[in-house]
Order: sequence, then C-alpha cells, then structure tokens
Amino acid sequence: MEAIFGWDCYVGIDGDIFGIDRFGESGSGDDVIKYFGFTVDNVVDRYLSMVE
Repeated sequence: MEAIFGWDCYVGIDGDIFGIDRFGESGSGDDVIKYFGFTVDNVVDRYLSMVE
C-alpha cells in the first residue's frame, strides 16, 4: 500500500490510483490490508475494469 498523493501526474486524468489517502489505522497487516480493500480479488477486479 502506498499514498495516492502525487500519482495523478503520472497516470493522467483517465488513470486509476489504487492506494490510501489517510494514516492512522492499526492492527495486524492482514486486517489492515483487508480493511483498505487490498485483497487479490479487489485488485484483479480493479485492473480488469481499467483495461475493459
């Protein structure tokens, strides 16, 4: 996971940024990743929606 700030200049107006825009969550790595939606299924779905 990474911050989304600043990536818009690289992906352009039609690009997609998959990251987080805040800090302060705590817990196990697995729980935090799931909380933010960084699961394999979500990442694959997001990718497929970009290339369609």
